[in-house]
Amino acid sequence: MSGFRLQRLGQIMEPEPGSPREAEGVLNPAAVRGPDGELYLFPRLVARGNYSPWEMLKIGGGTPPILTRHGWLIVYHGVSEVPEPGNGGHHLCYSAGVMVLSKDHPRVIFHRSTEPVLTPLLPEERHGIVPNVVFPTGIDRRDDLGTPDRIDVYYGMADKRIGVARLDVPEHLPPGSPADGDGPKTGGKNER
Repeated sequence: MSGFRLQRLGQIMEPEPGSPREAEGVLNPAAVRGPDGELYLFPRLVARGNYSPWEMLKIGGGTPPILTRHGWLIVYHGVSEVPEPGNGGHHLCYSAGVMVLSKDHPRVIFHRSTEPVLTPLLPEERHGIVPNVVFPTGIDRRDDLGTPDRIDVYYGMADKRIGVARLDVPEHLPPGSPADGDGPKTGGKNER
């Protein structure tokens, strides 16, 4: 035995039978301790897919949430089908996007990427066990550098390697956010 042991403490959530809110979308069983010392359990369904072309087939979890000036930030993955050059076929493409949820009401989406923030472009992301994949899994706010708005995101590269990318949290949420126009939204396209 290695000396490390993970002890199961029990189940804290389970699907609600027949709930339409659990039929699809980001299943994010993440828990995080907030700056107030309280433990926040994030809702099972954060958002639905089919919001933008880059996530048309499905969306799924990614990094644990991290609290920023705008709210809880999650880097999640979306899947689309893209044409294969030369042979008329298609392949799947896993990309990453950003979602910002309300600090006080995490079912309310303040921002959701209309375009991916990371797509498989490098050879290491395009060729591997599963080609054309960037899959965000880890997140680290760089307080140690004196830059709390700088975040490193760790991600799978074609299911063969691990990469790291840097995200700088903008001063203001970008235009085109789901919260633009008529207020914050929850769920997917035009859903309140």
